Amino acid sequence: MMTMEEMKNEAETNSMVSMTLYAVMYPVFNELERINLSAAQTLRAAFIKVGLYTDLIRKTSQD
Repeated sequence: MMTMEEMKNEAETNSMVSMTLYAVMYPVFNELERINLSAAQTLRAAFIKVGLYTDLIRKTSQD
C-alpha cells in the first residue's frame, strides 16, 4: 500500500511527464499534420496508448 507522500510524488511525476509530452511532442505532431495528417494522427494515438499502458502497468505493479 502506498503512503500519501508516495501517491503525491507519483502524481507530481505523472504530471511532469504529461506536461513534457505536451510541450515537446504536440508541436511536432502539429507540424507533421501539415505534411501527413494520417501519420500524425497515428503517432499521436500511439503516444497516448503508451502513456495509458505505462500508467496501468505502474499501478498494477504497485498493488
